[in-house]
Amino acid sequence: MAEVRLVNLAKAFGPVQVLKGIDLTIPDGEFVVLLGPSGCGKTTTLRLIAGLEEATGGEIFIGDRKVNDLPPKERDIAMVFQSYALYPHMTVYDNMAFGLRLHGVRREEVDQRVMEAAEMLELTPLLARKPRALSGGQRQRVAVGRAIVRNPKVFLMDEPLSNLDAKLRVQTRVELSKLHMKLGVTTIYVTHDQMEAMTLGNLVVIMNQGIIQQMGTPSDVYDRPANKFVAGFVGSPPMNFFPAFVDGEEELFFQMASFRLPVLPDHRAALAPYRGKEVVFGIRPEDVNMGGGDGAVHIPVTAKVDVLELLGAEIFLYLSSPEGTFVAAATSLSFIARVDPSTPAKEGDSVQVVFNLGRSHAFDADSERAIY
Repeated sequence: MAEVRLVNLAKAFGPVQVLKGIDLTIPDGEFVVLLGPSGCGKTTTLRLIAGLEEATGGEIFIGDRKVNDLPPKERDIAMVFQSYALYPHMTVYDNMAFGLRLHGVRREEVDQRVMEAAEMLELTPLLARKPRALSGGQRQRVAVGRAIVRNPKVFLMDEPLSNLDAKLRVQTRVELSKLHMKLGVTTIYVTHDQMEAMTLGNLVVIMNQGIIQQMGTPSDVYDRPANKFVAGFVGSPPMNFFPAFVDGEEELFFQMASFRLPVLPDHRAALAPYRGKEVVFGIRPEDVNMGGGDGAVHIPVTAKVDVLELLGAEIFLYLSSPEGTFVAAATSLSFIARVDPSTPAKEGDSVQVVFNLGRSHAFDADSERAIY
């Protein structure tokens, strides 16, 4: 096991700057997820750590060693790829043992390590099969087993579940969590799937356009997003955003296009410098509901149900409020509410909803950084 440290790490492909000098410390034994949209630089970061790409600038440390100039085989890492990358002509046993044999490990030790990993991953009955005789989930477990037998300091995983169906993704996610708890090896996992990130990671690193936007626990990045990008990227459905004018004197208000909400006392100091200015008000769908609750403001907001999605345990209401004239963008506001499945609302209905302002957010309209 080892700490991984990136210092001002940069990577350019010709004129395109993919990583713009990122600094990141991954503590020993942590399961860290790099999360972000396609093209944000997360896979490039993983490949630089693995030694599959050469950094344009900056330093990479694994443990106490600077590894920029070391080839992949000398970095003491093991990588699990999205495409499994199994040898089709080899059995499961031989796929898992191949790397050890290349490193000259004794036959007895190879057998011991492979059998231990196979038992851990429930692959023992499949050791004589070839990849074509395995399901997608079984192939992925073989790829993970091939990494485990190496006893590396760091596991690197590049979207390993993206080729699996929804049920297998959930099952394999649980298996990976159990595996990490058992082995305790530093793991860096790349995904664009926020569900994987929030359920697997002890720490989540959110990236966009080659820059780290925020690093924290899953609850940190969900409840206390550092900026509008993080707030909108983490959460499904995404956070609702409203252009809002901060109005008032001693008491402040958010003036939306067609309705007005008070600023809670706890938030007044942070918003005081924005009096008379426009900000972005944010609130998650689960904090827009059709009843009361702690922190909810019992000022009804009227909206029309444009679309209703029933998901069994919950309903998503896609709502729109009438046009207004209070802010520069005087258009109707569209937003989403996550409500109880017993809600009697139907598409086309006019409903009244309340906002849980205790869980609301505000962002600077220009920098998009969180105000509170």
